[in-house]
Amino acid sequence: MERIKLTEENFLDTVKKASNALKQGRVIIFPTDTLYGLGADALRKDAIERLFYLKKRPANKPVPIFVKGIKMAKELAFIDSRQDSILNKFWPGPFTLVLFKKNKISLRLSANTQKVGLRVPDSDFCRALLNEFRGPVTGSSANVSGMQPTGNISEILAQFKEHSVLPDLVVDAGDISAAEPSTVLDITRDEPLVLRMNQTTLEKMSNIFGKKLNL
Repeated sequence: MERIKLTEENFLDTVKKASNALKQGRVIIFPTDTLYGLGADALRKDAIERLFYLKKRPANKPVPIFVKGIKMAKELAFIDSRQDSILNKFWPGPFTLVLFKKNKISLRLSANTQKVGLRVPDSDFCRALLNEFRGPVTGSSANVSGMQPTGNISEILAQFKEHSVLPDLVVDAGDISAAEPSTVLDITRDEPLVLRMNQTTLEKMSNIFGKKLNL
């Protein structure tokens, strides 16, 4: 495992190292706008399998995907004009939007369903990484499945060391304070369904959609 302490001076070099690791099918830990993410090339089968092995992810649990923007999202999922408008309101930010997937997304990532969760993170490092890598990256939280997600990088590494295997590259940006997962919204039907909430209130979500949402 290689661990890099992220600084302003090594930012671009670290982005390139992380991108190269992804291109080689490796799994990385990297900072996002919510929690640390466990990243792999979302279109590469061997990388996906390595991610599931490291995270000990059950096959019935889907894995969200980070994309650069709506253009990339449309390459991975079916998006109509209504959904396009919703994406423009929530991205970038801590919102994972569930859509019907296209065939290029592995059923492994979608838990053998036809839906996939996509997100555009509001993070300088994520933006730079997605620009450099030029492809979708898995955006699952950096923790072993069944264990508590945390923004403390030392706790994350201790978790993998004790219960699994350490990832190939760790981008250490220090502790992420008040870290929590993204809000997850299924927008595949007319009535949006909230699958998971973070600090964003249900009232605010309802105001954005102009209707009461269901939990």
